[in-house]
Amino acid sequence: MSWRPEPRAASGAANVSVRALATAVVVVSALLAGCADRTGPAGDLRAALDDLDEPDRFTLTYLSHGSQVLDCFAPNRSFTLEVDQSTRRVDARVADDGTVLAQRDGEVVMLHRSLFAADAVASSWVEVDLRTIDAASEEVLRRVLGADLSGYLLAPDLPSSGEAIAAASAEIAEEVQQLSEDANGVTFRVTLDAERFAAESGGPDVGDPSMSDAPPPVIELTIDDVRVSQVTVRPPGREDGNAAGWSIRFGSLDPGTAPPRTGSVAALGQLDLAQLFPRSSGTCALGSPQ
Repeated sequence: MSWRPEPRAASGAANVSVRALATAVVVVSALLAGCADRTGPAGDLRAALDDLDEPDRFTLTYLSHGSQVLDCFAPNRSFTLEVDQSTRRVDARVADDGTVLAQRDGEVVMLHRSLFAADAVASSWVEVDLRTIDAASEEVLRRVLGADLSGYLLAPDLPSSGEAIAAASAEIAEEVQQLSEDANGVTFRVTLDAERFAAESGGPDVGDPSMSDAPPPVIELTIDDVRVSQVTVRPPGREDGNAAGWSIRFGSLDPGTAPPRTGSVAALGQLDLAQLFPRSSGTCALGSPQ
């Protein structure tokens, strides 16, 4: 298995090296480790995954952990994605109300003006061609979108399913524990092998020389009868609680017509990059009691 994290700047909530697993931009190879442990919890995890099919279509709801104070400095820390890998389409929505934030068709991303600071963009949509975007433009967009959302929309690969993330985690696992089993499914905690994580997570070629020196995150996988329903990632040593890390909940996506896109469109190259900033967060809790 190989991890292929996209280059990004660290947000206030998370370190880029820990986020190597976060956004699930993973290339899962066909070659599996022949000596993999299939006894105990590790065997139970693999057996559960063997019973699942990897979906072409799915939804994921992403939530970055930590205080709402972080919303004041890091935009788009929660959102929902609708992913259709068969058509290479991704729709990004506000997690709470379903408002469309962005649409991706293959290598072209359309960003709604609501992602930008007020009056920064006159058109309804900003068109971004990932095949031709330059480094300066990408840096601005990562600032506007935030580390979390940009990690999905600007990545070379489409978001991975929960099944792909779980399979890749199992392949570089050092230890697997079963945490619970209830009506929601069975939850496993996966401690990744540090050497394999360092080798697979990329290092300097993805823009962060410290990547290969970082200890791996701890992964929790919840599996029900039909899917990997949740993936939770936490920094090492902070396995309990939601003070750091992130969670991704997965669901099914029925085939259907893509949401319509109306309004004017401006190419990113037509805009003044110096005037592009993220919108103000409606959930910023700075000054509020925590």
